[in-house]
Amino acid sequence: MPKIKELNNEESIKKLTEAVSKGVTEDLNELVNQKLETFKKETNLDKVDLKHLAFPTEDDPTGEKKLALTRKEKAAEFIKHSFRAKQGSAESIAQVKSMTEGTDEDGGFLVSEEVRNEIVRLVPTFGIARRLCRVVPMNKETQTWPTLSAASNTVTWPGEGGKGTSKKHTVGLVQLNAKKAVALTPFANELLEDADVGVVQVLFELIAEQFAGEEDNQLFNGVGSPFTGLLTDSNVNVQTMPSTKTAFSDVVVGDLSGTVGAVNEDAALDNAAWFMSRTVFFTHIVPLNTSSNQKFITFPGNGSSQFTIFGYPVHFTSKITSTSAVSTKFIAFGDLRNVFFGDRRQLQLAISQDATMTDTDGSTTINLFEQDLSALRVTERVAIKTPSNLATAFAVLKTAAS
Repeated sequence: MPKIKELNNEESIKKLTEAVSKGVTEDLNELVNQKLETFKKETNLDKVDLKHLAFPTEDDPTGEKKLALTRKEKAAEFIKHSFRAKQGSAESIAQVKSMTEGTDEDGGFLVSEEVRNEIVRLVPTFGIARRLCRVVPMNKETQTWPTLSAASNTVTWPGEGGKGTSKKHTVGLVQLNAKKAVALTPFANELLEDADVGVVQVLFELIAEQFAGEEDNQLFNGVGSPFTGLLTDSNVNVQTMPSTKTAFSDVVVGDLSGTVGAVNEDAALDNAAWFMSRTVFFTHIVPLNTSSNQKFITFPGNGSSQFTIFGYPVHFTSKITSTSAVSTKFIAFGDLRNVFFGDRRQLQLAISQDATMTDTDGSTTINLFEQDLSALRVTERVAIKTPSNLATAFAVLKTAAS
């Protein structure tokens, strides 16, 4: 296509209007790019300014108002303009292009730094994995990290003039393979059309809950596709309750102390913690504190900021079952820093008004066009893995088979 000559603002707007009405995508894209370059030259904007949403508009010719926006306000602007860009608004297409560094293969926009940081910041609020695991950056799809086993050092007593005995570090390798997770959230068009800070905050919380919930599900229950969880890992120690103790209600203090004792003796337990459902804790564990008169539980406000068992913090998660059954693992114990959480931190966002979705019940169809909805799709790429040489630093409690 021949290069379009330099146009003044009035001619550009006229040409943009004609391009939109005719649906000439290539002309439109080139005109938008040309307009961006013109604005950059006229206002002396650099890449950092653009990345932080400092894009000039009629009511903000220098972009200073945008620079003064808070992170949440910038995120709201991004969502709003992404929605309008999907509808074909030339100004919003230009706005979104200035806020992103590219598009994904399905036509979505790479999430701006403000949006990405806001969602990532919220995820640990709702989940355990990203908050307590060893989070490591990944700059490619597959990455290998070294690990040291608990007994990788040795101390000797050589005596006067004696020679110390050295021991080579036992170094293991953990290979992290990033997998893509997808969160789909349908919204009424009116919400996205008028997106403000409050709406965006609710939106981000929903997305964060979705990602945090699935990350925690893989951390504890993953069956190998894509990840293996602590409750399914054959390398993790298992403390099985005595014969005939087949229900959660059969648990006794000895089962809990046995779970701590099942952890590899060389494992450091300073940062170990308990993981179970809230129902199990309050229904089956707390009563033991009174009936056995052991006083092994500490309650918040009594020298602790949270519940503890034998001095180790208790973290509640709905991802570990609260439904009693035979041969069922229902409590986990250990230090989650021994679990590697690989983070690619490349959230991508796309908005669709035309797709057909299946609701969470697996059968109800949501037709976005017919129901005047839009769907927000956010994806992330992460890896979750417990190295085999560190798995014995964990133990899980399991009911008897019979």
